[in-house]
Amino acid sequence: MDVIGRFCKIYTDICQISPEDLEHIYADDILFIDPITTHHGIDEVKRYFSNLLTQAESCKFDIADIFTCSPNGRRASIKSFKGYPYRKLDDDPYAER
Repeated sequence: MDVIGRFCKIYTDICQISPEDLEHIYADDILFIDPITTHHGIDEVKRYFSNLLTQAESCKFDIADIFTCSPNGRRASIKSFKGYPYRKLDDDPYAER
């Protein structure tokens, strides 16, 4: 499986992975930008996801489009990438008891 296939598999339900799995899809010097903040390097990204994974019950992403953005095909970009996190709160009336 290529890196894009691994990326899509991991993001199918990010809560089912460990932060170490991110090393298989991101470079050591990754610049990870989300809507809230920016993370520099794989260690910061792993800490970010480690925190996310302790707080979220489920976090799934829809990947709508992938395109190659380099002539040799070694780099690709995810054009449309939407996440749907769900965190069960202690006072959530819909939570299973």
